[in-house]
Amino acid sequence: MGWFHGKDYSKKFQNQNEAQHYEKGVYAPGSYYDLMWEMEKEFLKERINVIKKGQKKIEYLDFACGTGRVISYVEKFVDISVGVDIAKEMLKIAGKKLKKSKLVQRDIIENPLTGKYDLITSFRFFLNAEPKLRHRILDSLVKNMKPTTSFIFSIHGNTFSLRFIVFWLSRLFSNKLSQMSFYDVKEMLSDHNLEIVNYTSVGFLPKFLYKVKPLRRFLYKADRFLHTLKMCKPFSQILIFEVRKNA
Repeated sequence: MGWFHGKDYSKKFQNQNEAQHYEKGVYAPGSYYDLMWEMEKEFLKERINVIKKGQKKIEYLDFACGTGRVISYVEKFVDISVGVDIAKEMLKIAGKKLKKSKLVQRDIIENPLTGKYDLITSFRFFLNAEPKLRHRILDSLVKNMKPTTSFIFSIHGNTFSLRFIVFWLSRLFSNKLSQMSFYDVKEMLSDHNLEIVNYTSVGFLPKFLYKVKPLRRFLYKADRFLHTLKMCKPFSQILIFEVRKNA
């Protein structure tokens, strides 16, 4: 199922330096992932608006909420919002961003959540988590889903994107990149009686080009245009899925 780099992801952000790098490095203003987040937010808002049409009240869970990027955006659209993460240092950063959400530090495998939610999100977790951890987390989260719950998550390293060039180069030197395809995700979900009901993708152009700051504005406009083309959808770096329980 895809390619996994072999580290224990649950321990990655347990120290302050890793948490700060994620916040100020990976998602620094104007960075590649910060710009892609602008398009990811649009998909989230669109799907939330659809959920709202059939719900009087939305209870929301953000799993592996990290520094609060996703939950701080979503909380204004929902009635109740909860963020859960195992990493205390990440939650310290998240707490400064939130206006009404509750944050919980917890290993949901050892200490599962008991509520059921109308919307669950999990961004940038499943790609880097080792396969066994992915399945154990899904086992837990499925118990927090109603039959109508939308579970939205991202895979930020699509096997069939142009990122494969960097992936194969990394294998020659450090072997530190993971990747998954649409089909890997579908297989993973099938083990938990979950099906894909919607998906989108962002980031067709290679990430390394965004390191050239004078090109960023042009590249972002080009990526926004490519985002609208169905033919590019399977080949973008970031895949975002909306899934539900099989009826």
